[in-house]
Amino acid sequence: MKLVNQDYIDKINNCPSENYKGEIKLFRWINTNSLDKSFDYYGFKPKYANTCNAWGLSTYKTKNSALEALKNVSIGMQKRYNAIAECVIKDDDGIKYQSGKNLNHFTFFPLIEFDLPNKFKMTEMLEDEK
Repeated sequence: MKLVNQDYIDKINNCPSENYKGEIKLFRWINTNSLDKSFDYYGFKPKYANTCNAWGLSTYKTKNSALEALKNVSIGMQKRYNAIAECVIKDDDGIKYQSGKNLNHFTFFPLIEFDLPNKFKMTEMLEDEK
């Protein structure tokens, strides 16, 4: 089973370091007008290339924690997203684990065959307050 970006991940020691066992519903910010770009990896930016979590995707354990986190990023970043999507992630979908100081933040490393745009389903459109 090969992860998306496996060749880059292999260059980082102990990456990813763990795996949350069992199913979990996770939420992610998306742009319904550009779904493919909603699943870009920060690892392709040179300053993040050696950061393990940059090769995974930021997700959140609850819809409210995803909304709250979106309020805490730059206005420019907020404008990139217009919806929240959800997906039930299973053990055979990839590796997922809690990461960072926010206990509701999870990093998800999907397997190559995991169809991100079709698995993450839009659950709420965001109001344009920006």
